[in-house]
Amino acid sequence: LGGMSFRYIGIEVFFRRLIQACSRMENLSLLISMGNELNIESFEPSPKNVSIFIRVPQLRVLEATDLMVMHGGTNSISECITAGVPILAYPGSVDQPGNAARLVYHGMGLMGTMAKESSKQMQRKIESILSNESYTKNVHIKRDEILRNTTPDKIDASIDAILKLEVKMREAIRA
Repeated sequence: LGGMSFRYIGIEVFFRRLIQACSRMENLSLLISMGNELNIESFEPSPKNVSIFIRVPQLRVLEATDLMVMHGGTNSISECITAGVPILAYPGSVDQPGNAARLVYHGMGLMGTMAKESSKQMQRKIESILSNESYTKNVHIKRDEILRNTTPDKIDASIDAILKLEVKMREAIRA
C-alpha cells in the first residue's frame, strides 16, 4: 500500500491480518512497503516469509511478483497490468473503489474490504488468485489490448477529439 498507507484508518490492523494470512502459506513470500509514517519495529518479529520495508522499487519488484495486494490506485494498477501481475485490491477512497470493481469485472483480480476482512478471508482470496491462472491470463489480455490501442496515431486522434469536445463545451456555455 506504499508511502500513503498511513492515510487509511486501521491500516496497522490490516497489515497484521495480511501478515497472519501469509504466515500460514509457507510457499509464499510477502513483501510489504508501508511508508515511513508507520513504525516497522511494531511488526517485529515477523514470520520468516514476510519482509517489511519503508519503500521498495515497485517496478523492479513487480518483475518477480505473482500477485500484488494494493489499494487500487491508478498508477499501481497500470504498473501491474504492464508487468502482467494480478491484483488483490483493498480500496480506500476517491477512485479506488471504482478501480477495484473494474479489476474484478475484467477478471484481473479480486477485491476486499480493508476494515472488515479477516486474515482467513484474505488467505482464501490470495490462494484463489494464485491457483487460478485466469487472473494472470486476463491481465495479459488487457495489457495486450492496451498496447494495440495506444499507437501514436490513436493517441493523437484521442487528444484531438478531446480538444474539439472542450471547444464545443465552451461555446455551448457562452451561448
